[in-house]
Amino acid sequence: MAKLNKKTKEDPEQATSTPQFSSNLSENIEVYPNPTNGTLFVDFGSEKENVEITVVNMMGQIVKSAKTTVSSFGAAIYLEGNQSGFYLVRIKDNMGSTTSRKVLLQK
Repeated sequence: MAKLNKKTKEDPEQATSTPQFSSNLSENIEVYPNPTNGTLFVDFGSEKENVEITVVNMMGQIVKSAKTTVSSFGAAIYLEGNQSGFYLVRIKDNMGSTTSRKVLLQK
C-alpha cells in the first residue's frame, strides 16, 4: 500500500491535477449514491455547461471520462465493468474550478 501512495505523490499527472477548491463548485456538487453498485449521478447544483468529469482509480488510472457539451444540471456516470473499490471523481467546470469526491464501488 505504501508504494501506491508514493507513486501517486510522484506521478506528474497527479501533481498537476490537485483540486483547486472553488466554494461555489465544491459546495454545490453532489455525487450519489455512495456507495454505488455501478451508476453514479453527479448533480452540479445549478445549470452548467462544458463540465469535465473524470473518474480515476486509486492507482491514478483514468477509468472513465465525460464532458457535458450542453447546459445541464448533472450527468450520469456508468462504472460497470470496473473492480470494486474506491474511486476519485474529479469535476472541472468551464471556469477552471475543480473539486473531487471519493466514491466506493461495491458489486
